[in-house]
Amino acid sequence: MSERRLTTEQARELVRRFKQGDKSAFAELVQAYRKPLYYTILKIVGNETDAEDLTTETFIKAYENIDKYDEQYAFSTWLFKIGNNLAIDFLRKKKRSAPTVSLSDRVSTSDEDSPTYEEVLKEQARDTSEQVHYRMEAEYVKKIMEQMPEDLRQILELKYVHELTHQEIAEKLGIPIGTVKGRLARARKLLFKLLHRQ
Repeated sequence: MSERRLTTEQARELVRRFKQGDKSAFAELVQAYRKPLYYTILKIVGNETDAEDLTTETFIKAYENIDKYDEQYAFSTWLFKIGNNLAIDFLRKKKRSAPTVSLSDRVSTSDEDSPTYEEVLKEQARDTSEQVHYRMEAEYVKKIMEQMPEDLRQILELKYVHELTHQEIAEKLGIPIGTVKGRLARARKLLFKLLHRQ
């Protein structure tokens, strides 16, 4: 499916359709904004793997928090703000943790310090009692993931649901950390392809 450029009103209409139960509308939003969002985040974090992870997290957060989108603003503005905030939070946490990382741990931990959904929520919505957990248990995302091979679905769940580091995933599955990273990259690509087909 080729990329589609959306006008502000077209994006708003897709959001309305999605809120009314048309799950394919969100897939169209992902299709339209995935690449520009990815490159925007990449400019901030400077690492392709981190940018891919944060792009995925941005769409998951947008999916589960769509009711908070205010139509007086462009959807792209709202979406990119989420991505920008996640990227900045990621860098802040990475910077805070840097002094405690040993030399032997630098390679394995360099791209695993993304903030938890709870931390993001507390920082951006600390004035509300509604603690929404932006996880991949969302019914639609779970349905999509059920179409994936077991090994790819499992690694996505360990990374985004259980929030394990690459090292922890490697130890749990008994596989090299390089295999973990490669499998995650394949899983993300497949997830987006499946979303686009809906």
